[in-house]
Amino acid sequence: MTVIRDALQKGARGYASKDISKDELLRGIRTVAQGAYFLDQTSMAETIQFITSAQQQIQQPKHPKSLLTPRELDVAHPYAKGKSVREIAESLFISEDTVESHIKNIRSKTGATSRCEAGEWLKKNELWIE
Repeated sequence: MTVIRDALQKGARGYASKDISKDELLRGIRTVAQGAYFLDQTSMAETIQFITSAQQQIQQPKHPKSLLTPRELDVAHPYAKGKSVREIAESLFISEDTVESHIKNIRSKTGATSRCEAGEWLKKNELWIE
């Protein structure tokens, strides 16, 4: 599939594998000569398979462990344990505004509306640290 993609990105109007019939090759040449794109049956099947598998990967939800950034996790734990924004900022050597921004992202990504819910999300997804 990468060969096909690379060829098309570099300006090719068609692609044919080595094992196509003479008739299919002629059809491909005529198609490209008319300004359209052409892929032989084998290449078309590979392309469709690639697209559908890529689409499935996009539709699958991210694993919870990759949902929050490492820094958001650094903020999420003390936040869920009841630490103040000032305490979190001082312990991580970041500004209070940055902590607030991380908390906003954490709540948005996890759907949590409170510290307690953020803690429950961490526990449910096996990310809780004592």
